[in-house]
Amino acid sequence: MKPSQNYLSLLEEIESLKSSLCISYEIEIVVVTKYSNVEDIIELLKNSPVKHIGENRVQDAEKKFKILSEQGLLSNIKKHMLGPIQSNKLPKIPKLFDVVHSIEDIDIPVGLVKRNFLGELLIEVKTSYEETKHGIPPEEAIELFGKLKEQNIPISGLMTMAPFTDDETEISKCFKKLRETKEKIEKMIESLKTKLDLETWENYLNFFYSFPVNESSIKKILEYREGFTILALLSPDIIEDKNNKEEYEKLLDSLKNIHKQNLTFEERQRLFIKVKQFTIPIP
Repeated sequence: MKPSQNYLSLLEEIESLKSSLCISYEIEIVVVTKYSNVEDIIELLKNSPVKHIGENRVQDAEKKFKILSEQGLLSNIKKHMLGPIQSNKLPKIPKLFDVVHSIEDIDIPVGLVKRNFLGELLIEVKTSYEETKHGIPPEEAIELFGKLKEQNIPISGLMTMAPFTDDETEISKCFKKLRETKEKIEKMIESLKTKLDLETWENYLNFFYSFPVNESSIKKILEYREGFTILALLSPDIIEDKNNKEEYEKLLDSLKNIHKQNLTFEERQRLFIKVKQFTIPIP
């Protein structure tokens, strides 16, 4: 049977299962081509509606994607990097892939962002007993997500590989662990939002400097989330002490360029404290 016939048969099977289980959401299939020759991949892409392909090795992807691109077969295909990434291969990832599935530490995503990678990043979670499987334990995945969040590096989701077995109970355990990890991360995000909603904080800063800071607008009352102090910011025009005025103007520059800076969560908190030092609380 040709690769395209296999793929179309799989689509029919999935649609049948969706119907019997009343599943309405889309199920996306990533065709893993790491053991396939280019001729089979070409036949597949020409004769079936494949939307995603995945490779494990950068050097293999380079060769295959070059041939496929020359034939115009990758224009609507999302390309997935499934295997671990060596640091010396980082510069090639943004040009080759749209999704990286194998995030296990902070260095790789930081390196990718520095190289203007604009695709999706997935943390690989080890949920099975198999030694050959990559990934990090669920607890470490949650911690890593928090560290990446602090550095404003977006994570699209989690990935895991179930063991190669016919035991559906074992397979189910793996995906249950992954779902539980996802739910714990969601709780952590909600906790962070309760402490200091970063999105609201940025909106607050944008609004804070949408009016002219001058003597005619010495006070501007602004309520920042329920329970936060209402503040009135002093105008630099009425700060007589030269040193304070210079420090204040530096603070203004920091706030105006907030989106150009890669501030951590703690740095944003310190900036907020500085703002409070130059404000008058309104009763």
